[in-house]
Amino acid sequence: MADAWFPDCVARWYDAFAAEHHERHIRMLRGVRPREVDHWAAELLRDPHRFAAQLDRRIEANEPLERSIERYRALQASSEAFEQAGIIDVRDAPTTWRDIRQSWRRRGTLTKAEGGLLVPRRERPYPWLPPRRTRKLSDPASHFGGFLRMSDRSLREIEHVQVRVARDLVGRPEAWSNSLIVAVVPLVEQLDELNFARVDGPTGRRAYRVKPAEIVDWTARARGSLEQAAAAGAEIVLFPELCLTPSGQAELAQYIPQVVRRFGRPTLVVAGSAHTPCGSDDYHNRSLVYDASGNEVLQHNKLFRYEMSPREQGRYGLSDALGEVPREEDITTLPRTFEVLETAVGRIAVLICEDLSIFNSFGPIANDLEIDWLLVPIMDGAQTASRWTAEFGRRYALDGTSVLVGTCRALVEAHRAAERKARGDIADPGDGIALLIDSTASFQPEVKVLHCKVGAVATGTIGQVSDITY
Repeated sequence: MADAWFPDCVARWYDAFAAEHHERHIRMLRGVRPREVDHWAAELLRDPHRFAAQLDRRIEANEPLERSIERYRALQASSEAFEQAGIIDVRDAPTTWRDIRQSWRRRGTLTKAEGGLLVPRRERPYPWLPPRRTRKLSDPASHFGGFLRMSDRSLREIEHVQVRVARDLVGRPEAWSNSLIVAVVPLVEQLDELNFARVDGPTGRRAYRVKPAEIVDWTARARGSLEQAAAAGAEIVLFPELCLTPSGQAELAQYIPQVVRRFGRPTLVVAGSAHTPCGSDDYHNRSLVYDASGNEVLQHNKLFRYEMSPREQGRYGLSDALGEVPREEDITTLPRTFEVLETAVGRIAVLICEDLSIFNSFGPIANDLEIDWLLVPIMDGAQTASRWTAEFGRRYALDGTSVLVGTCRALVEAHRAAERKARGDIADPGDGIALLIDSTASFQPEVKVLHCKVGAVATGTIGQVSDITY
């Protein structure tokens, strides 16, 4: 999707083109100076905020009748520019400012330039979606009270933000108003089921890659886990970080509709993340989210590399594989994009492991966009209320964003073994596979953690911060 924009003065044009102008006046003005409209559209695409401001000054300098004509031409130029940018299709039907505004109410707009980001204020179809402590204010100049505006500090690290809508989730069962079951799948049992590899560059760069080892039929295991989750009533299924391959994610997506036909769920599957080629020698750590039809509805590429220290390599038994030198994750973090998904269970986004800890970047985004759920696949040890994931999760929860974190079994066990060896059983960090940091006291979702092989199901007791074990 091309960069989108919505200068504040364009919003003023919408609102100032009053109801009395809708029919007769618009029909009269529709064919006025089409070449000028084409020229303005091109200029708006080239530099939307500068040229929109220039048009605004021109509009206001005219007499009332000419002002209406100029304003309507500007709106038609805007709609043409929107179409060329791939934002709205206006070719098949006559489009008025009212049509365009209705479209924006559904989809919102994105921008990295002056004026911020406008997205529709979320609806609250279920009582457990919590109200925010403070109301988010749109810029008064936009006259769009139904929209949220991102602050400048939200956009410092992120170049593009896209809001996507999961249309298949409309009209889900009313039972969701009382409960929501989320399955967290540990998937990887033993450390030798993962392949940690050195990536040493000629410039002295020291990096590492992680992929599932070929000794396991990952397709069968992921399918089995998905079936277990669906049978347990899970609407959302979360797989861990870097425990699938890109082809494994695709195979999982193809299998989702079969599972849904049998069990009527899940609704969303976060297919963990995978080390994904994105160029001649570049890779993303990429998470994909699928709907009940197996369609991709959200993509997140990890935006902050993790650097593994020699101490952590020792904790997880990776010193021989990685050479006991600090190594950063072998991924690219460009382009710096972030996607948000509108669903029937609230506004959802995905962060991957290290991203969660960059609160100065993602905290303002979660707050400004009123994100309800952060689903976070990680590759880390035991998840307890004293670990870093809980610490950062609490910060998001204070602003109304619930955080669900899930890791793989293998690193939890390696973490426990290292702690016992170093300090005895008393230092055992526990066998938590997941954390739920809940932002609301009015709704306590039931979170089930599913063993990836034997099918055992255990239910965590959910509080403000809960480490979930099985």
